[in-house]
Amino acid sequence: HFVMQLHIGTYLDANHRKVQEIGQSTGFDCMDDSTSVKSVGRILDRLTELDQLPKTILYPLNPAQMEPFAVLAAGFCDGTVRGKVQLGAPWWFNDQPFGIMRQFGGAGNLYPLSLSVGMLTDSRSFLSYPRHELYRRCLCSYLGELVERGEYFSGEKYLKEIIEGICYRNVKEYFGW
Repeated sequence: HFVMQLHIGTYLDANHRKVQEIGQSTGFDCMDDSTSVKSVGRILDRLTELDQLPKTILYPLNPAQMEPFAVLAAGFCDGTVRGKVQLGAPWWFNDQPFGIMRQFGGAGNLYPLSLSVGMLTDSRSFLSYPRHELYRRCLCSYLGELVERGEYFSGEKYLKEIIEGICYRNVKEYFGW
């Protein structure tokens, strides 16, 4: 079994002259909106028709596409696997407090955050690990704000289960570790 992870909306090496001068991955990549929700939906639909859709995580880079991709992900959760298709954690330009909270606020209204596998990293950089702590802090802040506004309707015990699930248990179960 494997997990398909789709990183959507990357536009690499936008400034070719600078890339040639300085090198790749030196700050000249950006986000793009050329990948439509419909095109990704067609891929997921075709795999579903073939009974070949694996667990899938969608990572839209463009923040304007977070909510549409959250809705798309929910449309392919078939009950065979908890959160079979899900929205991934904010990444690249969005893995900072504003981007993380924006995703929780937008996608959290359309897709159950409790299914999330939380923050993942490709571990290419030791400095990427603090993002996990930042993500956890933003998650607890977001959930705390829901409680303060009276928008969270379950008890504290279930809130603890949601946090533990997103920060540890869900990824372990999802990837079969």
